[in-house]
Amino acid sequence: MARAASIISAEVKQDAERHKPFADLLHELGKAEGELLGTLTSHGMKEVNPIGEKFDPNIHEATFELAFPGKEPGTVFHIEQKGYTLNGRVLRPAKVTYPHHPELIAGWRCEGCRLNAQV
Repeated sequence: MARAASIISAEVKQDAERHKPFADLLHELGKAEGELLGTLTSHGMKEVNPIGEKFDPNIHEATFELAFPGKEPGTVFHIEQKGYTLNGRVLRPAKVTYPHHPELIAGWRCEGCRLNAQV
């Protein structure tokens, strides 16, 4: 539901009087999402929002691993999609980006690859 709300432009959100149907849609989506998440939470579902946490392959899915100066290697700094657990079991892993450990890829070579790391 957050995706549906995110496609509505800032102009529509700011000028609710002029764009009443879209403003009403946005409001109703927010209410429906709150009700759904409240019900699921009461049955043991938890949202996985790991900003600043160490990457854990059991509950996170790495979409990108980047060299990012100033960020601690292996710590999640961007979430592409939130994850969910139900009573401690992963329903959907959070899709995340985290900085890599430069020492782990030093000298990495791939036979048959067009590009090889030159670290």
